[in-house]
Amino acid sequence: MDYTKLLKVATRMFFDLVAVLEKNETDYEIGCKCKDTDVAQALHKLLAATLQNCPVSVIIKEELIVVIVPAVTPEPSCP
Repeated sequence: MDYTKLLKVATRMFFDLVAVLEKNETDYEIGCKCKDTDVAQALHKLLAATLQNCPVSVIIKEELIVVIVPAVTPEPSCP
């Protein structure tokens, strides 16, 4: 696995996220299609750890696509 390329992709995704958050957008999906599942897992792990305190979720779609989306806030429950 090319860790330098992994860091470059993650950095681009971070900059895209910063641009979206600065515009106060609430409906976005920042993604990257990876070459294989090992790279997708590594990118997911890196992004999720870095963004764990931000109001976003990092998910893997279709096994190869890693995306950053707004965090889903649970609906308040009725008593």
